[in-house]
Amino acid sequence: MSKYYEVVIFTAGTKDYADWALDAHFPNRTARKYIDHRLYRDHTISCMEVYIKDLSCLGRELDRTIIVDNITENFLL
Repeated sequence: MSKYYEVVIFTAGTKDYADWALDAHFPNRTARKYIDHRLYRDHTISCMEVYIKDLSCLGRELDRTIIVDNITENFLL
């Protein structure tokens, strides 16, 4: 994917946990070669018990953006 697209990981997880998980799945830190940006919980908007990911702050064309997530509420905006 990274050969043709900008890859951004935007997680509601904390930085420490997300970095650990990504690095654990990509030995020798090869994830850094394929992932252009990482965004974490501190980049979200906390609303009740949901961490909302505001994609408008990415500065990207949203009609050219693919979202893969398991929690619909993360994208209420």
